[in-house]
Amino acid sequence: MLLSTPSLVLPSLFAVAAAYRPCPILGPVFEKPTDLCDADIFQAAIKNLTTTLGVASKTAHTRYGSLPINTTSFSIGMFDAGSTLFSYQYSSPALEAGSAGVKQVTEDSVYRIGSGSKLITVYLFLIEVGAKYWNHPITEFVPQLADAAKNCSAAKDPVDCTDWNDVTLGALASHMAGMPADYSTQAELLTQLTQAELAEYGLPHLPASTFPPCGWNYTDACVEQRYLSGYTAEHPIYAPFTTHIYSNGGFELLEFALENITGISMADMVQKDLFGKLGMTHSSYNVPSNLSNAVMPLGAIKSGFVAKLGDETAVGGFYTSQSDYVKMGQSILSATLLSPNTIRQWMKPVTFVSNGNGGVGMPWEIWGAADLTDRVVDMYTKSGDVFSYSSMFVLIPDYNVGFVVHVAGDDTTSTAEILSGIVAANIVPALENTARAQSQAKFAGTYSATAAGPASNITLSTEPGTPDWQ
Repeated sequence: MLLSTPSLVLPSLFAVAAAYRPCPILGPVFEKPTDLCDADIFQAAIKNLTTTLGVASKTAHTRYGSLPINTTSFSIGMFDAGSTLFSYQYSSPALEAGSAGVKQVTEDSVYRIGSGSKLITVYLFLIEVGAKYWNHPITEFVPQLADAAKNCSAAKDPVDCTDWNDVTLGALASHMAGMPADYSTQAELLTQLTQAELAEYGLPHLPASTFPPCGWNYTDACVEQRYLSGYTAEHPIYAPFTTHIYSNGGFELLEFALENITGISMADMVQKDLFGKLGMTHSSYNVPSNLSNAVMPLGAIKSGFVAKLGDETAVGGFYTSQSDYVKMGQSILSATLLSPNTIRQWMKPVTFVSNGNGGVGMPWEIWGAADLTDRVVDMYTKSGDVFSYSSMFVLIPDYNVGFVVHVAGDDTTSTAEILSGIVAANIVPALENTARAQSQAKFAGTYSATAAGPASNITLSTEPGTPDWQ
C-alpha cells in the first residue's frame, strides 16, 4: 500500500511544476535609488502627484473616491533618509473659519495620530531596552497580571481566563496575545445605544455594576490599577499566538511593562529619548500647552484635541506634526537611534493576514504593493484614528523612502486611505523605474575575465517586466 502513494501524489506535483514561475528573493532587486531630488523619472512623478492633489483639493474627486474638502484638512510629507522629497498641505474652509488653532495648515501644524501612537510606543521600547524582552511573559513585569493568572487558571477554564504567563511582550506588540480590544467604554455599544435599544438587538440587560468604572468620557481616563482590574476580568478571544486580534489593551500593558522595567514614566522617556533626540519639537505625550499651532476643525473640545487619554496615550493619544513624523521616519531609515540590525529585525512580519497580500508586525501593518510594479514591494505602515483625526505612516524599505499623512475633520479614515493610495500609486512605480535606470547606468555592460584561464564574459542589463514574476 505504501508503494502506491507516490502514484497518487506525483501527478499533482508535476502539475504544480508545470505551472511554476520563478520566485525572487523578497526585497529590492536593484540598488536603492539615490539623489531623488535630481532624478528625472521621480521628479516627473512628483509633478504629477502635485497636480493630482491640486485637482482633488479643488474638485473633491479622485480615482479612489471623493474627499470632504469643505470640512477636512490634511498634510502629506515624503522623505528619504536625509531629506524631505515632497510636502503638501490643504486647509479646508471650515478650518479657516474656525475660532481656535491654525487657520492655514503647515508642515509644523499639530495633529493627533491615533493608533500611530502604537508605533511610537514600540519604537520607544526598542530605544530604551532593546529587543531582549520580547519573548518574556508580561507577568514578569506587571505583578497584577501574575496574580490574575493564579486567580483564574486558563488551564482549567480557557473560556473565562487569559493565560497571562503565555502572553509575551512581543505578542502584545504584534496583536498576537489573543486579548480583547480594550477596557473602557470608548467605542462600546453602551456609549451609542440605550439599554432598551440594545435589548431590541437581543442583547441582555447589563446591571450597572458590570459597566467599566472609568473611560466614560475622555476626561475620566482609566488609571493603571483600575484598568488592570477591569481588563483582567475580560474574556480572552484566542489563546496567545493563535492569530492576530487587534488589541488596544496590549499596548497599554506594554507601556506598564516598560515603565516597570525602567522605573521612568513613559511621558518622560519619550520626551527625552525620542522627541528630544530627534528635535521633534511639535510632538508630545500630553496635551500641548500652546494650542496656537493645533489643527482643530471643530474647536478644541469637539475635535478631541484636548481630550486627556491618560495611560491610553500609548495606544492612541500622541500628538505630532508632519515635519516631526518625517523626522521619526528618517531616523528609522537611517538607523539613528537603533542599530541597523535591530531595525532589520523589527521591520519583519510576525504573522500574515487572510487575504494573502499582507502581514502584521510590531505593530506594522504590512501591505504588498503587487499591482504597482512587476513584483511585490512591501510597504510597512501604521494607520491611526482618534476623534476627528486620522494618520498614516509608511516606510518602503526597498527604496529607503517613506511618507506620512495627517488628516483632521470629517471622514478622516477614508480620506487618509485615499490620500495614501494617491501617493503610493504615483511614487512606487517611479521609485522602481528610477532604481532600475540608476542600476542600468551603474552596472550594465559586458564583463570579461582577465585572469589566466578559459576566456569568459557576462553581459548585464535590465529590462522592464523581465523576468515575469507575476
